[in-house]
Amino acid sequence: MARSLVIVESPAKAKTINKYLGRNYTVKASIGHV
Repeated sequence: MARSLVIVESPAKAKTINKYLGRNYTVKASIGHV
């Protein structure tokens, strides 16, 4: 099964959100505005 990508602004948010979403999601930080 393919994993979904979620992009957030900060690495701290990425780490926290990754805990809630689980393995089916990849959470990356953009480290700034996109």
